[in-house]
Amino acid sequence: MNEYNAALQNILKYPNLRDASASLTNTVVKKIIIKLKIQDKVCISLPGGRTPNLFFNMLAQSDGLKGFWHRIHIFLGDERFVPYNSSLSNSQLIYNSLIALIKGEKPIFYPVDTKFDNVNQVAKQYKSLIYKVFDMNNESAGIPKFDITILGMGIDGHTASIFPNSIENRTNIDIVAGVDAPTHIAPKVPRITMTMPLINNSTFKFFLFSGKNKLQLLNTNNKIYPFQYVENPCFFYCD
Repeated sequence: MNEYNAALQNILKYPNLRDASASLTNTVVKKIIIKLKIQDKVCISLPGGRTPNLFFNMLAQSDGLKGFWHRIHIFLGDERFVPYNSSLSNSQLIYNSLIALIKGEKPIFYPVDTKFDNVNQVAKQYKSLIYKVFDMNNESAGIPKFDITILGMGIDGHTASIFPNSIENRTNIDIVAGVDAPTHIAPKVPRITMTMPLINNSTFKFFLFSGKNKLQLLNTNNKIYPFQYVENPCFFYCD
């Protein structure tokens, strides 16, 4: 069975982004509730960009998470190396589209601190923060295990800020890495990204994306796109 057919087993197609976002919201809420019955907290990694905005809004308004938000820890899968108040900041986007809309107790949110000299310093700080939240001393303790990781997909097949031919695809690197500014896709600014070892160690991995051009990438047999390296994901797609 080729990779296209294997992927299609886990792809859910919807007529529009609202329906896809609603389905993803319901799925994520159910997974969170199940997890909170057996553990004290749930750790989630969220994507940037504009596509997940509606999903964030729906998640914030979900009745199912009322009374549970204070046990939910939210991280970013990737960030742009820009100030927090920049319109390009994923941290600000997630705060405005999700955190600020939640009534009552808020989740514990960990924006990426970009107030450093370069992306490598930012990545090092965010990696240390992740290990601290997971009560792990350092990388010798293993790879932290997120409960849920939500991912997007670019028209070039990138996910998070892992681009084609990027070293962040390798398995023997830090769980968070600094990335040079891409030259082929906007915004052309340096990035900070979770890498494949951390992404793949997540219990549940969900893609939310739209556009037939992106769907066609699933028809590629050879592993040439970063999203293809995500293990056992479920795709929520709309035209």
